Amino acid sequence: MKPVLFALLFSFPAFATEVVQWENIPLPVTLHVGQERIVDVGKTVRIGYPATLEGKVRLQSAGGKVFLLANTAFPATRIQLRDTSSGELILLDIQATQSTSPLEPVQISYAPQTPAATKASVPVTASTEPLPVL
Repeated sequence: MKPVLFALLFSFPAFATEVVQWENIPLPVTLHVGQERIVDVGKTVRIGYPATLEGKVRLQSAGGKVFLLANTAFPATRIQLRDTSSGELILLDIQATQSTSPLEPVQISYAPQTPAATKASVPVTASTEPLPVL
């Protein structure tokens, strides 16, 4: 009984999410031909891609997620995700390989926004001298 329970415990695949941090550096995303991979952007985005990817990959965006499905293998190619509300660009370097191993979904996390450095207040002193007229 114990060996059966032990086998059942480890027979179910554990799917985790690959979390990557957006730091204004293109994020690599690997695809496997014939397997859809979901990238959770967390924002509504429009996808920009080069013509070289036409027919090689299906790119769809819905509900803050990007759905990628490679039809054929291709080398690393840059795509752009543009936030529809702020216009911010997120860059992905996607590539597709032949493999049957399952891929985890990707979640993009963002560095906390630091407030702009507050300018030190410089006291303005009123000059008593008149401005010259030219």
